[in-house]
Parts: sequence; structure tokens; C-alpha cells
Amino acid sequence: MLDQRTADQKQLAGIYEQWSALVNLQSHSLAHTLLFNALIVIIVFIAMLLLDGWLQRPAQHPKLDRRQVETLRSIARVGLRVAAVVAVLLIVVGNTDSIRHHDRHRRRRLTVASKDFIVAFFGWLIVDGPQWHSPRRLVESTASAAKSRNSHVPHRVDETGN
Repeated sequence: MLDQRTADQKQLAGIYEQWSALVNLQSHSLAHTLLFNALIVIIVFIAMLLLDGWLQRPAQHPKLDRRQVETLRSIARVGLRVAAVVAVLLIVVGNTDSIRHHDRHRRRRLTVASKDFIVAFFGWLIVDGPQWHSPRRLVESTASAAKSRNSHVPHRVDETGN
């Protein structure tokens, strides 16, 4: 019995060592991925700065009207910054598989919300729809709106009870 217990303890220690090695490997892999993504972000920003500097050169010796050059340069800078932000967001958010996965879930939730709205709309249309355009309904709604607007004014009662 004592031998069985020692064997179980050794086997458990071996399993714990394997788990520890696996956790250590995963933490190193995560650190490597984070550093690699940070390096890509830095490279994207450096490329953006270099391209921005390269776009400044034609503006120094313009062959076009100054306003046209400024407009083109502004459009190019905005486009460059948008491309850099999109690249960084793709790195931060994750690969395209995870984006597709989240997009699928977003579309499912939107579908459920749209279905609920459509069902509620048709329910309203069936119950109240035929009456919403009748003149009686318009008079009733106008009268109730007028009542609610004037509800703060106290009603005076005269001798006749009106």
C-alpha cells in the first residue's frame, strides 16, 4: 500500500511537471507573439513616417497649383494614416478568422433583433394599423394630446357642476 502511494505521488509529480512545462511554453509563446505584434506595429508606424516624408518632396517643388498640391498631400496623408490604423487594428484585434467569427455572431444578433422588430411591427399593424389613418383616430389622438398638454391647468367647477 505504501509502495502504491509513493508510485501515485511520483506519477502525480510527473503530471505536474508536464503541466508546468506546458504553461511555461505557452507563456513564452504568448510573449513571443506579443513582441512580434509590437514589432509589426512599430514597423507600420516607421513605414508611415517614411512614406509621409516621401510625400512631402513633391510639395516642395510643385508643378501644379499650390492648392492642388496641398489637397493631394492632405488626401495622401489621411489615406496613409487610415491604412496604418487599419493595419494596427488588424494586428491588435487578431487574425481574419477571429474577425469572421465575431462578425458572424454580430450578424446573428442583428438578425434576431431585426426579426423581433419585424414581428412587433406586423403585430402593431394587425392590431392598430387599420385604425391609424381614420379621422376618428386622428381626432382622438389630437384631443388626448391637447388634454395631456393642458393637464397642469386646474379645472374650475362653477355652480352648475361643470
